[in-house]
Amino acid sequence: MSDEAARDAVYGILEQLVSLLRARDLGQIMNLFSEDAILFGSEAREIACGTAELRAFFESILIQPMTILWTWESLFVRQSGDTIWFVGPAALRVLGDAGDEQVYSYRLSGVLTRQADHGWLFSMFNGSEPAVR
Repeated sequence: MSDEAARDAVYGILEQLVSLLRARDLGQIMNLFSEDAILFGSEAREIACGTAELRAFFESILIQPMTILWTWESLFVRQSGDTIWFVGPAALRVLGDAGDEQVYSYRLSGVLTRQADHGWLFSMFNGSEPAVR
């Protein structure tokens, strides 16, 4: 796979995640993660390992009166065989159901693995606010 194809795979799955978060489609969000995937967020409690914990994490996000999304301009993407990893600056956008919006500096990173029957899935996803010094 070329560097451009790997980049397209990363951008594609991130765009799917953003779209599904907007739609609050828990079932399809879960389809983007491998069974043993791990997720880390900014807060100490934002850790989920495996399908059950990921489902509970996303359920807790989706019931809130807001939508969490990310935007990014450019991510660093590398591939080795059936593994792609990415990292880069982003913006976390929190859209309130009442129409308000807050934007925070953010960092995204993750690992995608190619699954025989499902294509590229997240094996690891991390989103965090950079430390202010």
